[in-house]
Amino acid sequence: RKSSQINDSNTLAEPLQIIKPEFDLFLLEDRQVILHSYHFPVSFLDRIRIHPNTCLIDLNTGYRSPMLQNFNIAMAPDWSWMELGRKFEFTLVFAGLPKDCTRFDMLEDVPDTGRLHIRNIQRSKSDVYYLRMNFD
Repeated sequence: RKSSQINDSNTLAEPLQIIKPEFDLFLLEDRQVILHSYHFPVSFLDRIRIHPNTCLIDLNTGYRSPMLQNFNIAMAPDWSWMELGRKFEFTLVFAGLPKDCTRFDMLEDVPDTGRLHIRNIQRSKSDVYYLRMNFD
């Protein structure tokens, strides 16, 4: 499929080629762990970010699955600003957990207060989760 583009002089330029994105989130869902997450800001100037060392921890073995990708949330040291009264949604993609894992934690492994942490998540067959973020 082709689309047209208008150049600065308002004349039709050469057609644009629409290409499929290189990253298809739906193809990853069966091989990795996907956390669709949200947070409600509590003040007008709330902001949020994720640290690159965020991981999933298998509660049986202590195995850590690293975060591979983040969507709609800034990576530290940058920040994403949140709008008061609106749910802030983002997605984190992690390497797969061991097959025998039944429960795990999601931990933003930093010494700071206010780190993201979800405890004791029950493993699902799909490894796709919809969770509200909690701060320590």
